[in-house]
Parts: sequence; C-alpha cells; structure tokens
Amino acid sequence: MSRNDPEIVMAYNSNPEKAERDFGANPPAVHSRFIQVKTVESGIFGNGQNSHNFIYQFDQPGEIYGRLERIRTFKYPSILAIDAGHVNNSFTIVGGHYNFDTGKTIVSTILECMPQDSRKVNFNLLYQNVILPLAKDLNAVGLAADQWQSVDLLYRIKADMGNNPRQKERCLPKQYSPKRKDFDAARAMLDSGNILLPTVPGEDLKRIVEGQIENYRTEMLNKAVAHLMLQMLTVRDVGESRCPEKGEGMTDDIFRALVLLVTTIHHPKVMERLTEAKDFNYGGGGSKMPMPVYVSRGGFRYPGLR
Repeated sequence: MSRNDPEIVMAYNSNPEKAERDFGANPPAVHSRFIQVKTVESGIFGNGQNSHNFIYQFDQPGEIYGRLERIRTFKYPSILAIDAGHVNNSFTIVGGHYNFDTGKTIVSTILECMPQDSRKVNFNLLYQNVILPLAKDLNAVGLAADQWQSVDLLYRIKADMGNNPRQKERCLPKQYSPKRKDFDAARAMLDSGNILLPTVPGEDLKRIVEGQIENYRTEMLNKAVAHLMLQMLTVRDVGESRCPEKGEGMTDDIFRALVLLVTTIHHPKVMERLTEAKDFNYGGGGSKMPMPVYVSRGGFRYPGLR
C-alpha cells in the first residue's frame, strides 16, 4: 500500500504513532500511546510557574512529607484532586480552576510527594502542611480523591475549611474513580488546547519527548510538572472500553489526578457553583472565597441542589 492510500492517510491523521507502527514498520517507544507527542509539544505546558513549590521534609524517622512555598495566587475558586500513594507510589495533588475570562481550564498546581529511601508518606503531616494550606491558598471549593487511603483527609478538610457566607461547608470532598469516558474527555480538551498547564523548561521537554528519561525516580524528583508530561507520554491505551494504564516501569498517578480534576471542574453543576463562588466575599478584607462542591463514587452531589 502507498502512503497516499486513503486508508493510510486517514490512519496517520487519526493516530500517527499507531499508523507508523502498522504501516511504517517503525514500532514506537511506547506501544499504543494514549496522549500523542504533538499534544504535549503544542504549548499547553507553557502557562507560567507552578503555583507552589513542594519542599521535602525528612525529620520524621522512616517517613516523608513536605511543606509549601507559595509562588502565585489566582482570582478564581479552584478544585483540588489527589491520588494517594503511601510507600511505592507518589502522593500527588493537582489544583486548577476555570478561567471565566478566557474559557480555558487552568491547571495551576501540580505537586508530588515521591517516596524515597523506603520512607512512607506521612498522610497527617502532608495534610497539615500541604493539602489544607493549598486549599486555602487556592480557594478550593472541592476536593476529589481517587483512592480509599485518603478517606480520613476528606473528612478533616470539610471541618477545617469552615463555612461559606451561607453557612454551608466550604469544601465537601468525596471519592470518585475516573471512567474511560472521563479520560477521553480530558484527552480531547488537551488536544484542543483547552487545558493549560504550568511551564516545563525546554530542556526537560526535549529529553522527555525524545525518550531520554532513564530513571524517573531520580530525574523527575521535585519536577512534578515535567513528571506529568512524562506520564502523559507513557500512559498506554489498552482498549476502547478500558481506562488507560501506566507504561511499563512507569507511574500514572499525576495523570489520573489531572483527569479527576478536569472531570470535576467540567460537570455542569460544578460550573454553576464555581460561577456563584467567584462573587462571594469573606470577612472584611474582600478576598474572594468559594462555595462547596464535591464528588461522590456514584456521581456528583451538591449541597442545596436536588
């Protein structure tokens, strides 16, 4: 068959990597990539600095956690999403908001606590020093979690964030596991440039795209945004009805948290609450703070809505 054959042209337009494997006798570095290289090279990873730096703390024997250094703040209320690893997998936190001026979904925050030296993640100290302060800094209206290990954190943030001006809880999180349709929707938004992420330096982008990362645990340490890019390019499509899976020898926790974040923000009733929240003022200082929304395993629920 010729490269000009309509079937081959259509295949390359739809999925260049799969087409190159099938018709070009050129197997890709990652089999059945879910996110294409052209997507991460399109400029979506260029929206400025991560909102916070994550600073590792090692003062607890056998455990690891972190603290925050705030870099940027944003005027719109946010959603947080977490994927909670304990020993071998990272604890990841992703925050973002809908920009009502541009119509873009802005991922403002990507943080990762990567276990080191067989240390376990201390959930309690991570909550106190990272999750709760981040929720306040970003005016979080909701916290979505993908794993059962985070149940205690979900209960705590509801109480610790207090009430909104209508005397309802400001942050009411629940658990939800993204489905295949959620991954597909997130991919479509990434492909179209409707999700913007913090900037990845050009040198890191080049090495990731060219497959030069040999050990993500050392090379991606304290580079959560770049690590997300690496995960996006190594997550595998394993079938139309199945959720994508992590690449061989890789992880996918930051990418899963990203999908959970996007899924939460773009539910219609969440958007209603985000729209309402941007006009609320707390206290005498006039700082804008959010109304609560949350995600449940069976779907989305909202206080005050039927």
